[in-house]
Amino acid sequence: MSAYLAAVVADAPRHYWRCADPGGLLLHDIGAVPRHMRIGPNFGLSGYSGPNSDGGSALCTNLGPHAYYDQELRAAPISLEVLVWIHYSTGLPCQPLSVTDGAGVGWVFRIRANYSVDIFGPGGTVNSAAIVLTNQTWAHLVLTDTGAAMILYINGVNRGAAGGAGAANPNVAYWLNGYWAAGGYSGNLNVAEAAVYPAALSAARVLAHYNAIDQLATSPVASAAGGTSGGGTGSTAYQGLEQQILASVRKSY
Repeated sequence: MSAYLAAVVADAPRHYWRCADPGGLLLHDIGAVPRHMRIGPNFGLSGYSGPNSDGGSALCTNLGPHAYYDQELRAAPISLEVLVWIHYSTGLPCQPLSVTDGAGVGWVFRIRANYSVDIFGPGGTVNSAAIVLTNQTWAHLVLTDTGAAMILYINGVNRGAAGGAGAANPNVAYWLNGYWAAGGYSGNLNVAEAAVYPAALSAARVLAHYNAIDQLATSPVASAAGGTSGGGTGSTAYQGLEQQILASVRKSY
């Protein structure tokens, strides 16, 4: 178990999509209340080569639509967390992770064409106008909402706050790299380690998560479009393709 996985699990995520388990049509959730996302068309998956050394997550490379789970009540306090790798700007905004209803009401990350980051919540909006992401680099994004205040963290640092709102948001969907009802905000991103918590993470815990990432300089290796994930009940560990082949060879001799 990597230090990052241990840090996330210690904060009891309600949902935690590591994008693990090859072969299937579901994106498995290893959180406390599993909600296995359906994988949409053009949603590619790679053998893991990303920010955490345990190889516990393949990367979701969304080339168009999204993956989601529907029909669940969510309310503040809440936290959203995701790692993103931007390939290049398409000139359009993209949403790497959001928890919203059919009208777009809920909690959303949005990366603008200029690589600044917005977060939206029932109580307001925060924009990191002075801090922009760098393409071809991993970025760690966290949104927390206590019901009284909503905060955006980028790479472990508080980058702005707005009013929060604790009202329940019924019938939500969880979206990775796209929100269809809002016009298909999807982008040239790799997404990894997406988590949703039933609490507002403290600044100290957000920083602890970021500091536990041990391979920020390791670039993703994407598969062709239409890759698959899921099968069985999900796992906390993932073997890359090379490791699987080696294991198979060893069993043969």
